[in-house]
Amino acid sequence: MTDLRQRPRMTGNAFGSAPAQGALSSQQTVDGYKGNGLVNTFLSGDASTGTLTLPPFAIQHRYIKLLIGGGNWRNQACMNLLVNGQVVRSAVGMGDREHLNWLQWNVSAFSNQIAQLQIVDSATGGWGHINVDQIVETDASLSSVIVVTNHYLNLPIRTGATNHLVELLQDGLVVREMNVELADTATNFWAFMDLTPLQGSELIVRGESTGNLLYPNQPHYCRSADLPGNPAPDLSFHRPARLAQRSEWYRLL
Repeated sequence: MTDLRQRPRMTGNAFGSAPAQGALSSQQTVDGYKGNGLVNTFLSGDASTGTLTLPPFAIQHRYIKLLIGGGNWRNQACMNLLVNGQVVRSAVGMGDREHLNWLQWNVSAFSNQIAQLQIVDSATGGWGHINVDQIVETDASLSSVIVVTNHYLNLPIRTGATNHLVELLQDGLVVREMNVELADTATNFWAFMDLTPLQGSELIVRGESTGNLLYPNQPHYCRSADLPGNPAPDLSFHRPARLAQRSEWYRLL
């Protein structure tokens, strides 16, 4: 991959002359980045705009991983991958928190092609900024990725529990989301997301309560039948998935 220490091409007033060292003036706490600096386009608040384009490189690995936070403005406050000058992958933050989460793109379809990474901030409304760090090209997938082989993802609900946003992301962008009262103790019923059109896709399950991910590489339950709703006795038990340090569970059906 290109040496990301090479000087990027910048436009506008969103980036300054050096990486940010965390939160900027009047910004909420920024965390989740690695080392001492990150790209943070809140330089003059949400009104600042601009682009930062890295030098071209040849795609030589299956995935590009990155840490991203800040606004959820598709095409306006985002991290893009360009091939032949066209955006082929994009990623945004959750839209209401500064914490940086890991995301990844599967770029195997563009193997050996020349590409560029570009950070864009043309948004000037609330949360019109983006935080980016730790861009890595690799053949190892994030552990938080699931491959969809069943038709539904069930989420446990307890009436009166705290609302949480749960998102499914494909190649950096949300393809399903649900704001639900995730059960923290007993489950009253199950809500479900229909994954039928996403069969074979690689998805990240992201929960908003702390900005952390739901990790499918820890124990979770998986129903053998392809049916939504309340679990029946014919459950196949696999490894649990947890949202942060809480006991919320999801089931893949």
